[in-house]
Amino acid sequence: MSETERFSMEHLKELMSRREYTAVDRMMRHLVQEHTPPVDPRPPRAERPRCTAITRKGEPCKARSVWLPGDCQPRNGKCRVHGGLSTGPNTEAGRAAIAESNRRRAEQIRAHRQSMANDDPMQAR
Repeated sequence: MSETERFSMEHLKELMSRREYTAVDRMMRHLVQEHTPPVDPRPPRAERPRCTAITRKGEPCKARSVWLPGDCQPRNGKCRVHGGLSTGPNTEAGRAAIAESNRRRAEQIRAHRQSMANDDPMQAR
């Protein structure tokens, strides 16, 4: 059955006469449903403003500003390199979480270095 035959009104009437309502509902929803993508309020990437930072060469940064999804303006006019992303944790709980993460990471590095020192083939000789 071709696509046009599958969604023809005659076919829908035939399904209704057989009381196959679920198939009819699905087909009707497909016929009625509009396939319009959601509107993005942001301008296209090529038209977005550049980062307002000055590089070490003294020239303006050439990267685009960071835009959060759904916003219609840049976050703060900076790119991801010059401060357009997170500025770090602001709450005590966030700072404590980062400190704990750093502590765990340091322990892992120490343990790895210690195991590498124990497995060093130069020491075995």
